[in-house]
Amino acid sequence: AALVVYLLFVHVKDYLKLRSTFTLGLVAFLFSFLLYALSTLPVVHTLLGPFGRAAFLSFIPMLFSAIGLLVFAWLSNE
Repeated sequence: AALVVYLLFVHVKDYLKLRSTFTLGLVAFLFSFLLYALSTLPVVHTLLGPFGRAAFLSFIPMLFSAIGLLVFAWLSNE
């Protein structure tokens, strides 16, 4: 997660200089990947308890990875 935060910082800085849609897409992909990494941490599952655990274990991380892959596919198509 720390490496993703670093990469996100670098690409946001680059986007502010270049204003490129490709760089913005990379920022969106990295943000989605960060949310995926954070949602799969065991401490998050422990904090949610038994009721919120089922949604996080199956649906939410896969949603973040699907969003990231859609952004990456859109960038590849450009």
